Amino acid sequence: ITEISGGRFLEAGWVGVRGWGGILAIRELIQYPDGRISSKWMKEVTPETEEPKILEARITEPKTFPAESKEFMLTFDVMPAETGKGKLFVSFQPADGEKGGRDLQIDLGGRSAHFGRQIKNLIGVDKPFTVRVVVKSNDKLGGTIFDGEIAAAQTAITYQENLVVKKMSFRTEGVELQNVRIALIKKR
Repeated sequence: ITEISGGRFLEAGWVGVRGWGGILAIRELIQYPDGRISSKWMKEVTPETEEPKILEARITEPKTFPAESKEFMLTFDVMPAETGKGKLFVSFQPADGEKGGRDLQIDLGGRSAHFGRQIKNLIGVDKPFTVRVVVKSNDKLGGTIFDGEIAAAQTAITYQENLVVKKMSFRTEGVELQNVRIALIKKR
């Protein structure tokens, strides 16, 4: 952890890939008035994307979409039907089904999320919020990195070996997803 200009604090660490530190994750730390510390994506290192494509304006029933690329950002808004209630599931899957995929699960009632590991005491999910997930896969990684940000107030990152995402399935309980869009990561 280090302080940078403007009184901002950054946290950096390696995400293990096939048993070695393969991806450097950098986060901006946030301290709330009650003393809680959380993290959000740092604007300066968030991948640039092409113009987003709308997959669906609203999702209330199960839907599946093709991923279209190995590297993309998925973004959607979560609209709870009731404050503090509802769940959503996004399954990132290979071409041949759900086995070997990776799921993002958010439980508003439990104020938790599962994405490789559980995040508890979610902040900012008692009203509509945005979820962003960067999906990045290439031959060197030998799998896929999933980097998520929930309500611009907490982050999670995980790696799934031997997975190339070909489709995404959405399921909701007591929430509506809006403005579901995908944007390809710009090549450098």
